[in-house]
Amino acid sequence: MKYPLNLIDFHNDWVRLVGKAVTSYEQLQPEERTWYNIQALIDAVNKGGVISYYSNPGADHLFETMADLKVVGATQAVEILSKMNALFPGGIPSPDIDERNRAILSWNDDTVCDLLDNLDIDFYKYCPILENTLMEHILAHSLTMAI
Repeated sequence: MKYPLNLIDFHNDWVRLVGKAVTSYEQLQPEERTWYNIQALIDAVNKGGVISYYSNPGADHLFETMADLKVVGATQAVEILSKMNALFPGGIPSPDIDERNRAILSWNDDTVCDLLDNLDIDFYKYCPILENTLMEHILAHSLTMAI
């Protein structure tokens, strides 16, 4: 379903949710966690590509994010993250930001750069669908006071 809304329309509720997540991520309700993880992914990628998500704290919750993407049926986003995960030792990015960044800094060939460019292109094409899916989730679970 296409809404005449944007994620920015949920800004005040998003700020509240971020505050809750920062102080007690484990206390988020499943529906809140899904919103938090997916919007954190979208925001990070929009600020610097898929690699930006991994080089920042959002990917500390990578596997929860992938599970949440599956919950909302965002399998294309899961596929993109899975391709990115394959670049890390053993195909499993560390939950530790410093370890992830050391791994990222070790990548230096053109094939990795080409893959990263393609992952960004794929994510940006899919992002409007993902945003609409996220808005459906927010509204379906009454996670906003604004609407």
